[in-house]
Amino acid sequence: MAHTGKPIGEMVIDLNLDPTQYNNAQKRILSEAKEATGSIDYQWKKLGGRTDAYFDAMEKSFKNSHMKIINTGFQTTETITRSYHLMNAKLAELDKDDTLISIK
Repeated sequence: MAHTGKPIGEMVIDLNLDPTQYNNAQKRILSEAKEATGSIDYQWKKLGGRTDAYFDAMEKSFKNSHMKIINTGFQTTETITRSYHLMNAKLAELDKDDTLISIK
């Protein structure tokens, strides 16, 4: 609650309803973020490594492939089991690759 008392000054507020400055600032921030991300990826490539985003995308890709095989409806239990083992082998290989890069 505001105190009632002696005023100490005046305040002027300029309210602009034009969203142009706000939109331009958003575009600038997005552009800077994309530039920073690209620069980080470039630095990882120079080092011979990969970002976590790469490993996450690869893991998702392996799991999606396995789920597509399951969801076709034409697969036998043996085929689904083989797909599952291949997916896990790829994930283990990816994890090993990630660990080796982290150790270097």
